Amino acid sequence: VSGETLAEDSAKPLIMRLNAGPVSDDEVRRLVHHPEYLIRNMAANHAAGLTFDYMFPKPGPAVRVDLLTEFRRSADPRVRNAGFRGSLKAFDASAPWAKEAFDDAIGRLADPDESWFVKDAALALVALGTADMIAPHVDLIVPYLSHQEQWLQNGALTALVPVVADERCYAKVLPPVGDLLRTCERWSTTSGPARKIREQLADAPPNVRELAAKTIEGAYSGYAEVKIWAGGQN
Repeated sequence: VSGETLAEDSAKPLIMRLNAGPVSDDEVRRLVHHPEYLIRNMAANHAAGLTFDYMFPKPGPAVRVDLLTEFRRSADPRVRNAGFRGSLKAFDASAPWAKEAFDDAIGRLADPDESWFVKDAALALVALGTADMIAPHVDLIVPYLSHQEQWLQNGALTALVPVVADERCYAKVLPPVGDLLRTCERWSTTSGPARKIREQLADAPPNVRELAAKTIEGAYSGYAEVKIWAGGQN
Protein backbone atom coordinates (compact mmCIF):
# COMPACT_ATOMS: atom_id res chain seq x y z
CA VAL A 1 0.00 0.00 0.00
CA SER A 2 2.89 2.38 0.78
CA GLY A 3 3.87 2.34 -2.89
CA GLU A 4 0.42 3.33 -4.20
CA THR A 5 -0.36 6.70 -5.74
CA LEU A 6 -3.66 8.52 -6.25
CA ALA A 7 -2.94 8.81 -9.97
CA GLU A 8 -2.51 5.08 -10.54
CA ASP A 9 -4.09 3.22 -7.62
CA SER A 10 -7.43 4.84 -6.92
CA ALA A 11 -10.79 5.39 -8.59
CA LYS A 12 -11.00 5.05 -12.38
CA PRO A 13 -7.27 4.34 -13.06
CA LEU A 14 -7.32 1.42 -10.63
CA ILE A 15 -10.56 0.00 -12.01
CA MET A 16 -9.36 0.30 -15.63
CA ARG A 17 -6.06 -1.42 -14.84
CA LEU A 18 -7.67 -4.30 -12.98
CA ASN A 19 -10.28 -4.87 -15.70
CA ALA A 20 -7.65 -4.78 -18.46
CA GLY A 21 -6.32 -8.26 -17.93
CA PRO A 22 -6.20 -11.38 -15.74
CA VAL A 23 -5.72 -10.68 -12.04
CA SER A 24 -3.88 -13.34 -10.04
CA ASP A 25 -5.11 -14.86 -6.80
CA ASP A 26 -2.26 -13.15 -4.97
CA GLU A 27 -3.30 -9.73 -6.31
CA VAL A 28 -6.92 -10.34 -5.26
CA ARG A 29 -5.64 -11.34 -1.81
CA ARG A 30 -3.59 -8.16 -1.58
CA LEU A 31 -6.55 -5.99 -2.54
CA VAL A 32 -9.01 -7.68 -0.19
CA HIS A 33 -6.67 -6.69 2.66
CA HIS A 34 -6.57 -3.08 1.49
CA PRO A 35 -7.46 -0.44 4.14
CA GLU A 36 -10.08 1.10 1.79
CA TYR A 37 -13.48 -0.61 2.11
CA LEU A 38 -14.52 -0.15 -1.53
CA ILE A 39 -11.31 -1.73 -2.81
CA ARG A 40 -11.79 -4.71 -0.48
CA ASN A 41 -15.34 -5.00 -1.74
CA MET A 42 -14.30 -4.92 -5.41
CA ALA A 43 -11.69 -7.60 -4.76
CA ALA A 44 -14.22 -9.88 -3.06
CA ASN A 45 -16.70 -9.27 -5.88
CA HIS A 46 -14.00 -10.27 -8.38
CA ALA A 47 -13.47 -13.52 -6.48
CA ALA A 48 -17.24 -13.97 -6.82
CA GLY A 49 -16.96 -13.82 -10.61
CA LEU A 50 -17.66 -10.12 -11.20
CA THR A 51 -15.68 -7.34 -12.84
CA PHE A 52 -13.74 -4.79 -10.82
CA ASP A 53 -16.31 -2.01 -10.72
CA TYR A 54 -17.41 0.30 -7.94
CA MET A 55 -21.01 0.37 -9.18
CA PHE A 56 -22.90 -2.14 -11.31
CA PRO A 57 -20.22 -4.86 -11.66
CA LYS A 58 -20.80 -7.17 -14.58
CA PRO A 59 -20.27 -10.91 -14.96
CA GLY A 60 -16.57 -11.58 -15.28
CA PRO A 61 -14.25 -14.54 -14.71
CA ALA A 62 -15.21 -17.75 -12.94
CA VAL A 63 -16.07 -17.75 -9.25
CA ARG A 64 -12.96 -18.44 -7.17
CA VAL A 65 -14.57 -20.58 -4.49
CA ASP A 66 -11.34 -21.26 -2.62
CA LEU A 67 -10.59 -17.55 -2.33
CA LEU A 68 -14.08 -16.74 -1.05
CA THR A 69 -13.74 -19.48 1.56
CA GLU A 70 -10.34 -18.13 2.58
CA PHE A 71 -11.74 -14.60 2.94
CA ARG A 72 -14.78 -15.70 4.99
CA ARG A 73 -12.44 -17.46 7.41
CA SER A 74 -9.79 -14.76 7.62
CA ALA A 75 -8.42 -13.62 10.97
CA ASP A 76 -9.23 -10.04 9.92
CA PRO A 77 -12.90 -9.07 10.41
CA ARG A 78 -12.66 -6.58 7.54
CA VAL A 79 -11.71 -9.42 5.21
CA ARG A 80 -14.39 -11.71 6.67
CA ASN A 81 -16.98 -9.03 5.90
CA ALA A 82 -15.71 -8.75 2.33
CA GLY A 83 -15.70 -12.53 2.02
CA PHE A 84 -19.34 -12.83 3.00
CA ARG A 85 -20.34 -9.85 0.87
CA GLY A 86 -18.59 -11.41 -2.11
CA SER A 87 -20.01 -14.86 -1.40
CA LEU A 88 -23.59 -13.66 -1.37
CA LYS A 89 -23.06 -12.07 -4.82
CA ALA A 90 -22.36 -15.55 -6.23
CA PHE A 91 -24.53 -17.55 -3.85
CA ASP A 92 -26.81 -20.20 -5.27
CA ALA A 93 -28.32 -22.55 -2.71
CA SER A 94 -27.96 -25.45 -5.14
CA ALA A 95 -24.24 -24.85 -5.79
CA PRO A 96 -21.80 -27.45 -4.37
CA TRP A 97 -20.09 -24.83 -2.20
CA ALA A 98 -23.31 -23.21 -0.90
CA LYS A 99 -23.72 -25.30 2.26
CA GLU A 100 -20.14 -24.60 3.31
CA ALA A 101 -20.66 -20.85 2.88
CA PHE A 102 -24.00 -21.01 4.69
CA ASP A 103 -22.45 -22.95 7.58
CA ASP A 104 -19.66 -20.36 7.81
CA ALA A 105 -22.30 -17.64 8.17
CA ILE A 106 -24.12 -19.57 10.88
CA GLY A 107 -20.82 -20.01 12.69
CA ARG A 108 -20.22 -16.26 12.68
CA LEU A 109 -23.72 -15.62 14.07
CA ALA A 110 -23.15 -18.17 16.84
CA ASP A 111 -19.89 -16.52 17.93
CA PRO A 112 -20.66 -13.96 20.69
CA ASP A 113 -17.32 -12.25 20.07
CA GLU A 114 -17.79 -11.79 16.33
CA SER A 115 -17.88 -8.25 14.94
CA TRP A 116 -21.33 -6.84 14.20
CA PHE A 117 -19.83 -5.75 10.87
CA VAL A 118 -19.29 -9.41 9.99
CA LYS A 119 -22.60 -10.61 11.45
CA ASP A 120 -24.46 -8.14 9.24
CA ALA A 121 -22.88 -9.67 6.14
CA ALA A 122 -23.43 -13.21 7.48
CA LEU A 123 -27.16 -12.55 7.96
CA ALA A 124 -27.38 -11.27 4.38
CA LEU A 125 -25.98 -14.58 3.15
CA VAL A 126 -28.24 -16.66 5.41
CA ALA A 127 -31.24 -14.84 3.91
CA LEU A 128 -30.39 -16.40 0.54
CA GLY A 129 -30.68 -19.91 1.92
CA THR A 130 -33.64 -22.20 1.45
CA ALA A 131 -36.24 -22.83 4.13
CA ASP A 132 -34.67 -26.24 4.74
CA MET A 133 -31.31 -24.58 5.36
CA ILE A 134 -32.66 -21.83 7.63
CA ALA A 135 -35.26 -23.71 9.70
CA PRO A 136 -32.76 -25.61 11.93
CA HIS A 137 -31.18 -22.28 12.95
CA VAL A 138 -34.27 -20.26 13.85
CA ASP A 139 -33.37 -20.29 17.56
CA LEU A 140 -30.04 -18.66 16.70
CA ILE A 141 -31.48 -16.03 14.34
CA VAL A 142 -34.59 -14.90 16.25
CA PRO A 143 -32.70 -13.14 19.10
CA TYR A 144 -31.16 -10.78 16.55
CA LEU A 145 -34.63 -9.31 16.03
CA SER A 146 -34.18 -7.59 19.39
CA HIS A 147 -30.54 -6.64 18.90
CA GLN A 148 -29.65 -3.03 19.69
CA GLU A 149 -28.25 -2.50 16.17
CA GLN A 150 -30.99 -1.88 13.63
CA TRP A 151 -29.08 -3.37 10.70
CA LEU A 152 -28.84 -6.68 12.54
CA GLN A 153 -32.57 -6.46 13.27
CA ASN A 154 -33.14 -5.92 9.55
CA GLY A 155 -30.76 -8.76 8.68
CA ALA A 156 -32.52 -11.18 11.01
CA LEU A 157 -35.96 -10.18 9.76
CA THR A 158 -34.84 -10.68 6.17
CA ALA A 159 -33.23 -14.03 7.00
CA LEU A 160 -36.46 -15.28 8.60
CA VAL A 161 -38.68 -14.42 5.63
CA PRO A 162 -38.27 -17.86 3.97
CA VAL A 163 -39.50 -19.63 7.14
CA VAL A 164 -42.06 -17.17 8.48
CA ALA A 165 -44.89 -19.41 7.25
CA ASP A 166 -43.03 -22.71 7.57
CA GLU A 167 -44.97 -25.32 9.55
CA ARG A 168 -41.78 -26.38 11.34
CA CYS A 169 -41.07 -23.04 12.99
CA TYR A 170 -43.73 -20.40 12.32
CA ALA A 171 -44.83 -20.50 15.97
CA LYS A 172 -41.31 -19.45 17.04
CA VAL A 173 -40.92 -16.85 14.33
CA LEU A 174 -44.21 -14.94 14.07
CA PRO A 175 -44.50 -13.59 17.66
CA PRO A 176 -41.06 -11.92 17.76
CA VAL A 177 -41.53 -10.68 14.19
CA GLY A 178 -44.81 -9.10 15.26
CA ASP A 179 -43.10 -7.51 18.26
CA LEU A 180 -40.46 -5.94 16.04
CA LEU A 181 -43.00 -4.62 13.55
CA ARG A 182 -45.06 -3.16 16.41
CA THR A 183 -42.18 -1.44 18.19
CA CYS A 184 -39.57 -0.56 15.54
CA GLU A 185 -39.29 3.15 14.77
CA ARG A 186 -37.15 2.78 11.65
CA TRP A 187 -38.82 2.31 8.27
CA SER A 188 -35.49 1.13 6.81
CA THR A 189 -35.42 -1.78 9.27
CA THR A 190 -38.77 -3.36 8.49
CA SER A 191 -40.22 -2.08 5.21
CA GLY A 192 -38.51 -4.44 2.75
CA PRO A 193 -38.90 -7.66 4.77
CA ALA A 194 -42.49 -6.73 5.79
CA ARG A 195 -43.59 -6.73 2.16
CA LYS A 196 -42.01 -10.15 1.59
CA ILE A 197 -43.62 -11.49 4.77
CA ARG A 198 -47.05 -10.47 3.47
CA GLU A 199 -46.32 -12.39 0.28
CA GLN A 200 -45.33 -15.51 2.25
CA LEU A 201 -48.47 -15.36 4.38
CA ALA A 202 -50.82 -14.94 1.41
CA ASP A 203 -50.71 -18.67 0.63
CA ALA A 204 -49.95 -19.94 4.14
CA PRO A 205 -52.02 -22.71 5.79
CA PRO A 206 -54.95 -21.59 7.98
CA ASN A 207 -53.14 -22.25 11.28
CA VAL A 208 -50.23 -20.05 10.18
CA ARG A 209 -52.53 -17.26 9.02
CA GLU A 210 -54.44 -17.42 12.30
CA LEU A 211 -51.28 -16.87 14.35
CA ALA A 212 -50.12 -14.17 11.96
CA ALA A 213 -53.42 -12.34 12.47
CA LYS A 214 -52.83 -12.35 16.21
CA THR A 215 -49.17 -11.36 16.15
CA ILE A 216 -48.84 -9.05 13.16
CA GLU A 217 -52.20 -7.37 12.64
CA GLY A 218 -51.44 -4.80 15.34
CA ALA A 219 -48.18 -3.72 13.72
CA TYR A 220 -49.83 -0.45 12.68
CA SER A 221 -53.00 -0.11 14.74
CA GLY A 222 -51.18 -1.19 17.88
CA TYR A 223 -47.87 0.53 17.22
CA ALA A 224 -46.29 0.87 20.65
CA GLU A 225 -43.49 3.38 20.23
CA VAL A 226 -43.31 7.16 19.84
CA LYS A 227 -45.84 8.42 17.29
CA ILE A 228 -45.10 12.14 17.64
CA TRP A 229 -41.50 13.30 17.81
CA ALA A 230 -40.30 15.79 20.41
CA GLY A 231 -40.49 18.62 17.88
CA GLY A 232 -44.15 17.85 17.18
CA GLN A 233 -43.79 16.06 13.84
CA ASN A 234 -46.11 13.09 13.40
